Amino acid sequence: VGYKKTVREFNASENTTLGELREQIAQVFGVEPSNQRLILKGKTLSDSDNELVTTTIPSGSQLLLIGTPTAQIAQFQHKELQHKESEKNYQRYRATSADVQTTRARIGSLDDKETKYTFHSFETLPNLPNREQAMDILKRLEKDEGVRQIMQKREYSVGVLRELHPAERTILGYNRNRGQVIALRLRSDDLDGFRMYESIREVLMHELAHM
Repeated sequence: VGYKKTVREFNASENTTLGELREQIAQVFGVEPSNQRLILKGKTLSDSDNELVTTTIPSGSQLLLIGTPTAQIAQFQHKELQHKESEKNYQRYRATSADVQTTRARIGSLDDKETKYTFHSFETLPNLPNREQAMDILKRLEKDEGVRQIMQKREYSVGVLRELHPAERTILGYNRNRGQVIALRLRSDDLDGFRMYESIREVLMHELAHM
């Protein structure tokens, strides 16, 4: 029996059935009998398990096996399930502007660089777990000494620092209207956790460069 680039020899007695041969093939190649398609000289063998091998397959014949290994099918099904769960989460967590949690920062006088050249409000998305942690990350970015120095030195003022909507899965962040809104992807792809702070900070630095 040939399967992909591998050939194995199988012995059958006078009483061996096609069903029993398929079981032997499954043990060697990992393809379940129900997923096997055995080809002999261009023709597909019968699906009957009760037919005798000796009356169906001439001695010394080479069969071609077509089928997907059970492990590969299980892996594909697992990926499909993950994809469906991910899609379900994205639909579930679709946010509207009215749902966004907003926290406004204190805005000082025009002479106060620390309150003028900073982030003036923060927004996180609703219906997601650990929403407080998302807000903590945004606030940590605001207090990050490296971020503060750049914003004050270059006189950057950002209206809103926002959590990026998960539906915008092809980007890590954006800067709208030169600092009117900066949005950052805070969460991992499965929405169950958060990205590394250093990675989020790096994206913020990139977006600030567009001011």
